[in-house]
Amino acid sequence: MGHKVHPLGFRLGIIKEWQARWYADKGYARLLQQDLKLRRTIERKSRECGISRVDIERAGGEVSLTVYSARPGILIGRGGQSVE
Repeated sequence: MGHKVHPLGFRLGIIKEWQARWYADKGYARLLQQDLKLRRTIERKSRECGISRVDIERAGGEVSLTVYSARPGILIGRGGQSVE
């Protein structure tokens, strides 16, 4: 009997990228909670869009979200009307 290891752990940094790219010394727990809240909110508000991945980057106090969706037209609306 061997230990089961998730295959994504082997691929990170080689052929797969991290889904969150940022570094924090002191505020790590707070930033991690913010990331989880962002992911939950995006998934809850757009279930029918077919979101496959959400990447979060933080640098210099700015947050950059990249959402990979099978149906981006539903997510952003006609002409980008629902983008805030």
